Amino acid sequence: MCGWAWGFYCLVIFMAVYCIVFFILVTDTPEKSRWTSDAERKYIADSQEGHVSKKKAVPPYLKIFKSIPFWALCTAQFGNLWGLNLILTYAPKFMAETLGFNIKASAGLAALPYLARLICSQIFGIIGDRMRKKNVMSVTKIRKFFIIFSHFIPAACMILIRVAGCQHEGVIVLLVMNQGFNGAVVVSHLINSQDLTPNFAGSCYGIMNTIGMTTGMFVPVISGALNIKYNNELIASTIIYMIGGIVFAVCGLAFILFGSAEVQPWNEVKEDATEE
Repeated sequence: MCGWAWGFYCLVIFMAVYCIVFFILVTDTPEKSRWTSDAERKYIADSQEGHVSKKKAVPPYLKIFKSIPFWALCTAQFGNLWGLNLILTYAPKFMAETLGFNIKASAGLAALPYLARLICSQIFGIIGDRMRKKNVMSVTKIRKFFIIFSHFIPAACMILIRVAGCQHEGVIVLLVMNQGFNGAVVVSHLINSQDLTPNFAGSCYGIMNTIGMTTGMFVPVISGALNIKYNNELIASTIIYMIGGIVFAVCGLAFILFGSAEVQPWNEVKEDATEE
């Protein structure tokens, strides 16, 4: 109704509002926060004791790049963002051109997968926190357990999309399940950089996300090449979703085999580091 340009205007407005709220609410430390209670400050300090330094230091990049748990984390994020970019870039084309789905007339249905991801991430987060508080299992086991939901089930949903054939309802259900279960990333690998290195979590997350976001280049190129190679859209889509499911599953398996939630030795900050 407002025109296609408003899709971009709304995004800019949302980002501007987010930045304003961020600058008002977020501080460098809990002690500087006006919105944190004394009890919460104490809880955070007790949780970080022995692992988080108040001194500034350059991340030990060489040791980070030699760390197997760190590369397991990067691999998990690579698989996660491959699946997410596939849903974002290829799924609308598949639904419109292959299934004849009128996305413009059914924008609400098209948004369901992302709404499911938002809601389910909150649910998985609550479940993960309760499991930690009750010591149901170690943090490492919790991270690996939720890979089943964040990677393996979404992988199965991708592969099964072609089983649904041209049934709109079946495809929508599988896409919603794919993104809904993928919301478990908030307690599987997405927070793992803070487990491995509380002092350098930001740097590790940045590296991890940079590697993962390369899928934003790979996925459209591969999908486009397969569509050109196969005149039959059904064959092309079957291969594209199969690749997506395999990448999801293999990357999740790598994290289960080599991932960890133990604080790494290279997290320590040297005594001669600069005080904040």
